[in-house]
Amino acid sequence: ALVESPLEPSEYCRKWVPKLWRVYPDERGYRKTCISEISRVTGIPRNTINTWGADFVAAPEHVRRSLRNADIINTIREMVALPPELFTDDD
Repeated sequence: ALVESPLEPSEYCRKWVPKLWRVYPDERGYRKTCISEISRVTGIPRNTINTWGADFVAAPEHVRRSLRNADIINTIREMVALPPELFTDDD
C-alpha cells in the first residue's frame, strides 16, 4: 500500500519544497529550505537532519514513513485547495 511505502527525503523535497516554499533545487538556499521543511513535518531538529548527508541518505526509516504520510496529506490539501498557511505553527 502507498501509506506503507517510504518516501526518500530528497524525493519529498523535490516534490514539495518548490510548491510550498517557491525554492527550486538549482537555487541558493534549497537545501536549507528542504531541511526546514523536513523538520516542520517530522519535528526533528534541523541540526540533526543536516547530519544525514548530501541527499539525506542516512535518514532513519521512520522519517521516510513520516514523509510519505506528509506527502499524502499535502496531496489531499492540493486536491481540496487548502492553503498551506492553515497548517503551519506560526502563532
